[in-house]
Amino acid sequence: MSYTNIRTAMGEATVDNAYYARSHEVRDYDPEYDKTPMWDQLGKILDSQGNLFPRNDVTCDDEVVIDGLTARDCIDIRNLALQFDKTETRLEFLKRIQLSKNLEEILDYVRSNR
Repeated sequence: MSYTNIRTAMGEATVDNAYYARSHEVRDYDPEYDKTPMWDQLGKILDSQGNLFPRNDVTCDDEVVIDGLTARDCIDIRNLALQFDKTETRLEFLKRIQLSKNLEEILDYVRSNR
């Protein structure tokens, strides 16, 4: 299942968890990876925010678990991916953040630009 936060991509501060990508958009967010795609893992963190014990970690393809992610981090990373107009560029970005080193760089970037 693919999620896209169109409202936050357009500048709104709220997360639109009700939006599901249409079938032709799914290929933009569901390429093949060793672990669960980062897009989906970030979505799971967002979905768990109302839970008693919300998720705050992701597992990268290189077996590194990165924890301490906030909902704001997830929104910012997803919005960064949505800024790429070309599907190929977006897929390359999503492929790169599957690795812990690259994801940590992106986390530092989005946190420093708040």
